[in-house]
Amino acid sequence: MLVIVKKMLLFLTVAVFVNLALAIPAQEAEPTDFSGTWKLNPENSDAMPGMGRGGMGGGRRGGGGRGGGEGSQRREMTMVVSQEGNVVKIAREGGPQGGQMEMALIPGEGPQEVSIGGGTATVQAWWEGRELVVQQIQERQTPRGSMTIEQQQIWSLSEDGNTLTQRVKLKTPRGDFDMNLVFDRQ
Repeated sequence: MLVIVKKMLLFLTVAVFVNLALAIPAQEAEPTDFSGTWKLNPENSDAMPGMGRGGMGGGRRGGGGRGGGEGSQRREMTMVVSQEGNVVKIAREGGPQGGQMEMALIPGEGPQEVSIGGGTATVQAWWEGRELVVQQIQERQTPRGSMTIEQQQIWSLSEDGNTLTQRVKLKTPRGDFDMNLVFDRQ
């Protein structure tokens, strides 16, 4: 009889703990708010293909170094980011192709077609913890014909909220490039 009571007590104790564990809602990380005006810091960023010394030779191909030096004056880029609900709006001026670009991303909503300098691109975004991942595939028409450019950006924010870093993987007909772009809050 004592064994049955002990087993029943153990069963009830386990059942209570399981019910308590299921009743506690899982704490999901809030998406990072990247809202603000951001200016590229060329001294802390890797060279971008098409900008700075060496044109497409910038960035990293399994090595590489930082930007800066001659051509840095051309390496100007400013982004204004706003977030409302699950919509991330980005307005960029400058960058490798110069000019302006605007897009609105809805992370987790699947691929979207957006207008980007030189045509349209298919863009998909999602959250990985507190980082925003943006994947973009663009077909461009050039005098030499059509080319595909694939890009993945992983956005992260510093602890103090004053530095936005984009880890970028770029696949182009001229090669693959890895680079870090560092932006300072304005």
